Amino acid sequence: MKKKLCLSIILILVLIACVSAMFACTNGDGGEAPNNYIISFNTNGGSQIKSISLKAGASLVLPEPPVKEGYVFLGWYFDNKLEREVNVAMFRAVSNITIFAGWESVDTYRHYVKVQEVENGKINVVTPSDSRASKGTEVVVSVTPDAGYELVYNSLMANDIPLEYESAQRYKFVMPAEEVTISCAFDLKPMPVSTIANVKNGEIILSTDKAKRGELVTVQVIPDYGYRLSELYLFNGNYADGNDGKTNIINSQAFYMGDNEAFVGAVFEEIDYSLKYKINSAITGQGAVVLESNESPAGLFVNVAFEPEEGYLLDRYVIQGNNLYTTSLQQVEGFIMPSSDVTITAYFIPESIQNLKNTLSIATLENGSIILNYPKNSYLKGEMVEFSVVPELGYALDKAYVNGVPLLSSVFRMPNESVLLTANFVKRASKIGVVANNCEVILSNTTAYPGEIVYFEVIENEGYNVNPSKITLNGQVLSGNSFVMPEGEAMLSVIAYAAGSTHKVTINDISGGVIVASQTEAPIYDKVTLTAIPN
Repeated sequence: MKKKLCLSIILILVLIACVSAMFACTNGDGGEAPNNYIISFNTNGGSQIKSISLKAGASLVLPEPPVKEGYVFLGWYFDNKLEREVNVAMFRAVSNITIFAGWESVDTYRHYVKVQEVENGKINVVTPSDSRASKGTEVVVSVTPDAGYELVYNSLMANDIPLEYESAQRYKFVMPAEEVTISCAFDLKPMPVSTIANVKNGEIILSTDKAKRGELVTVQVIPDYGYRLSELYLFNGNYADGNDGKTNIINSQAFYMGDNEAFVGAVFEEIDYSLKYKINSAITGQGAVVLESNESPAGLFVNVAFEPEEGYLLDRYVIQGNNLYTTSLQQVEGFIMPSSDVTITAYFIPESIQNLKNTLSIATLENGSIILNYPKNSYLKGEMVEFSVVPELGYALDKAYVNGVPLLSSVFRMPNESVLLTANFVKRASKIGVVANNCEVILSNTTAYPGEIVYFEVIENEGYNVNPSKITLNGQVLSGNSFVMPEGEAMLSVIAYAAGSTHKVTINDISGGVIVASQTEAPIYDKVTLTAIPN
């Protein structure tokens, strides 16, 4: 009996265990355990995002962040207090869950200050040091051009915000309520070009007083009567350093600008009329080279003319000698005789092979125009074309071109093809002069373009103070430590006077607050700062 009772109890226990196992494999409603879980997104006022379904144990791929006007999205969180951020790398779907969007106002969020990669220089964020700032924070950046380059005027921008000059190579702006990318452009820096002061018995005329590396600078040499050019030379750097950097100019008409300031010098010597050099001519085709004489002393001007025979045209010519090379690209009426023999080669062609007249077009230009002195729509090959260049106010001619070939003057011979005449213009920087009495004036730059802001600093000599009414630009009183560059040259005048005895600063009784002076006694023209503090 007892054995049957024990067996019955064991069977009942086994039955209960089987039933429990069956329930363990079902959900509370009697169904099977779910294969998917629902992930819901509470955007906290942002744009709506649909819930997604994930298989049990699956990882989470977050949707595109929501958008909320006036706010920056911070990320997703497991709680609405934004204390536990969702770590996507470790997330696995184990239950239905809602995650919450975190936001911060654009006015308080510390936005990123990014720097665009630029050529020929660098931009660095000075402050804040972590390159992040909230709205209203002052951001300072430094701009460092590579050697031989400079910052292009008005190119330094934070998004569309121009930066304000602060000090040497430093600029600032006030952070907006958004991410900012700082960009700028650098260009070759124009370097001064001048003549050496102690040139005697002649004059040197340069095409420009400033040029960028690689630009062509033309040189005109005018000897005094009875003298000739003996040597024309160029210094790249400070000519006071002896012969360092001195190079003879191979072509006495021009040189290409280097990286440094350039000085042009010349030696003129008396003409020895007893020593003469030959002038030879060579001709191809039918025509003649007409000379006043077939020999000349060095340094004299030799007149040349080309006369084609009937039925022929001048195609081109070459005049060649020591430090002398002239081609038909430029008009020539003669040349300065070098200290060597000269050969003039002229090429004449029959009119029968001359094409019909070729057209001449003038390109549409910015910042200037080209005007033909004797306007025609078409020209014969070899015909002289004269034109004038008219830059707009504040601009200067860079180069003029015939079919892409740069010209050294405003006259050329028509080639055997149609011509497009064009020109480039550059902003013309003017000099800023300084007259400083009993003080020192430091300029942010010594030349400037019209409309450019120029900053200056005044350092008074000991015992002197600057009279604010005596800080003038071209006679007009300035306020502050900057001015806008006018058209043409500018003269900044600053006068400081002896300080003399001091005078008391008295503040009358006032109501509703106090006024505090930085000094209770001060000499004449010394700066006194007043601070008003309301109750």
